[in-house]
Amino acid sequence: MDKPIYYYSGPIQTGKTTRVGKWASQNNCSGILAPIINGKRHLKDIKSGEIKLLESDSNRNTISIGKYNFKKEVFEWGRQKLLTEYESEPEWLIIDEYGKLELRDEGLEPAISTIINHWKIDKKIKLLIIVRDYLVNDFIKMFDTGIKLIEFKI
Repeated sequence: MDKPIYYYSGPIQTGKTTRVGKWASQNNCSGILAPIINGKRHLKDIKSGEIKLLESDSNRNTISIGKYNFKKEVFEWGRQKLLTEYESEPEWLIIDEYGKLELRDEGLEPAISTIINHWKIDKKIKLLIIVRDYLVNDFIKMFDTGIKLIEFKI
């Protein structure tokens, strides 16, 4: 049977990242989480624990969405981490998150699409992607091309 891609969804600021992070700490997982620490969004490498501040107070070398400015170099770091971790073939690769930026081919894109396209061929690992609740249909439309997508429950 074909392996599915799992997605975990919920409204903004309801603890999705926290719940997935706790689950990941008890399982063989790699990938990127996007926790809010001291009121600011960060990216965290699950495997090493390395954390980088994603939000910026300026608009230089940033990607903007709504009232937020995010550092381009931190997204680049996150994309590289995801691609490297995928190649290392963990049991689970977690991607936090597929959001509005990714719909615009920014943020963690094109790494997410690259990983999914490689995964379609080899399906060696399990993918878990956190998706905003109001973007689930867009996510499914984007990637439901012969892939079984299953909502993940924690």
